[in-house]
Formats: sequence, C-alpha cells, structure tokens
Amino acid sequence: MSRSALPSLWHLLLILTIPGTIINKIPAQEIHDIGTIEISAPVGILRMGDTVTPRALIANFGDFPERYFDVRFRIGDLYDHTITVNTTLLPDSVITISFPLWIATVGSHQVACSTMLSVDSDPENDLYLSNVQVTTETFLLLGPNQAGSLKFGESRHFLFYVDFAHHLGSTIELQPPMLPSGWTARLLDSTGTTPLTDTDTDGLPDLGFIIPSRRVYFNLLISTPSQLSGDTNAMDSVKLIIKAFSAIDTLLKAQAELKIFLVPILTVHNYPNPLYDHTVFVFSLPNPGWVTLTIFNRAGEQICTLIDNEYLTAGVHLLNWQARNKNHQSVAPGLYHYLLEFKLGKGIIKIHKKLVVNPR
Repeated sequence: MSRSALPSLWHLLLILTIPGTIINKIPAQEIHDIGTIEISAPVGILRMGDTVTPRALIANFGDFPERYFDVRFRIGDLYDHTITVNTTLLPDSVITISFPLWIATVGSHQVACSTMLSVDSDPENDLYLSNVQVTTETFLLLGPNQAGSLKFGESRHFLFYVDFAHHLGSTIELQPPMLPSGWTARLLDSTGTTPLTDTDTDGLPDLGFIIPSRRVYFNLLISTPSQLSGDTNAMDSVKLIIKAFSAIDTLLKAQAELKIFLVPILTVHNYPNPLYDHTVFVFSLPNPGWVTLTIFNRAGEQICTLIDNEYLTAGVHLLNWQARNKNHQSVAPGLYHYLLEFKLGKGIIKIHKKLVVNPR
C-alpha cells in the first residue's frame, strides 16, 4: 500500500465525529502494581536485646498475578535485607513477608519496607515507613489517654493498647474502671466483639499471655444510663481510669485515663425520694434556655417555686430543697408533685414527676 492510501489524521478525526461510525476501542492500560500496606514488626517500643522477626504486608493492587519481585526491609542503618517473592500473588490479595531475625539495639529507628516490581504502574505505594523505639528499661505501657462524648443511653467503643518490654512474656491483667451509678463497662478484644476472659483464673479479665515487645489492642465498651438517677454529683464529664499489671511482676503496672463528656438530654429526678427533710433535684438541659421548677401538693396548690423562669446553661444542674414551702415552713408529710418547664424556641417542654415526704 502506498503512503497516499493511508488515511490522513484529519480523515481519522472526521470519521470519529460521524454519528454511528464503528471504531475499534483502544485497549485499556495494563496495570501492574505491588505495594506495601503495613509493617507488622517491629512496632511500638522494644527492649534492648529483644529478637524480632521483621514482617510486612504486601498487596497486589494490579490486574495481573505477579511473581519474582523483590521486597526490601530496612531498620535504620543497622539492618538491610531484600527477599525475592517467588510465589504468585493474585490481584486484590495480600501476603505477609518475613525477613531474617533482628536483635534490637538501643535507640529510635526508622523502619522502611519497599516493593520493587520492575513494571510497577504506581510507585507511590511501594514504600511504607514507621518507627520503633528500643530502650534498656523493663516497662509496661497502657494507652492512649483519650476523651470522647456520650449521650445518656448511648454506648461507644474506645480502643486501647498495651506495650510490654521484658525478657520474659507475661499474662497482662486488666482492672476495669470504677463507674458512676447506672454505667456499665465491658472489656473486649481488639475487634470489639469478644469479651476478654480470665485465662489464669485470678478473678480479673486479662489479655492472655503476651510475647515481649508485642503491642496488643483491646476495647473498652462504655454504656451510660438512659437517664440521670440516684445520688448524682456534677456530671458534665466523668474521668475513668483503667489499669493494667503484669502477672509475673506486679510492680510492672500502668494506667490510662478516659474522660467522657456527657451530652445531656432533658430529664429531671430528685434524690432521695422518699425524703425526710431535704432532697436534691438533678436535671439536665440539652441546650441553654429558660427553666422553671415548681412544687405542688396533692390538691394542685403551688407550694413553692424553686426556679422561676431562669436562663440556665446546657448541662447537668443540681438544686437542694429543704422540704420547705414558699413561707420557709416545713411541709407536711405526704405526696407532692413537681413540674420542670423548659422553654425551647417558641415552645415549652414540661416534665411532671412525684415525690414523697415522710414523717420526721
């Protein structure tokens, strides 16, 4: 075929613009992509002399099976090993690569793992970096200190970890936090689904036997009561302390703090009830607004107004009542009613409850 018989570029463009013209699609680009998604060891804080098997998770993000590619693992300037993967890694699959042992030396070390596929389409995911700290001390760490918010009647998981550095492994015991009345706490595994058990039958839940220098995660599931109840102190926030210690060395202990900020709902109660000569009204407001709190007798007559259309902030409020009427006289024993009124916008929300005054 002569050069003149070949279609010109303008001819091709014209064909592409004619409706109904049938053309062959250009084949999609072949994607070959191997990358590092995680360094699973070494991580966290180690003790000098610990022996670690460096490991990394390698994934095939491409469209084709891959084989015979190199993976390089480095720890600072002290460790540098390359392994050739000779097993087939299918698309959308992951493999764990283990490298020769490393003996931890004191210091802070950068850890790097990189894949080296010759036809890699996306080199940006080849390299994964992390850090490891190596110390001469024996220690137990529990963390992190954290904070969160919960509404009344709500539950939430909080993820914690334990770092343990010792020349021996140990069972790590956990002591759940002390809780306000009506609250519950459950210790669960790292997935937040399975409760921790007492593997050594000492009466405390534990994380089981932990290999030295291995970070272990667990969940604390906190549930708040559906409403305020009982002798409730100021509860804009609650600080919970969770503790851990080693079964082989009880001097190795640690604790972490969890601070819960309460998101209040509109509710009110009084404690004690029945009462003799005093009680405390505890009420919470979801938003700032105008509040009235009034007490009535069984006949519906107003005995006293404890809060008279006052503007109060959102949160939990406490108010003492000495069982006296508006004339400052002690009220008679019997059944009484109280009404909390909360102005929200143009409307008024009312909560009606009862209390009993016993003979003194």
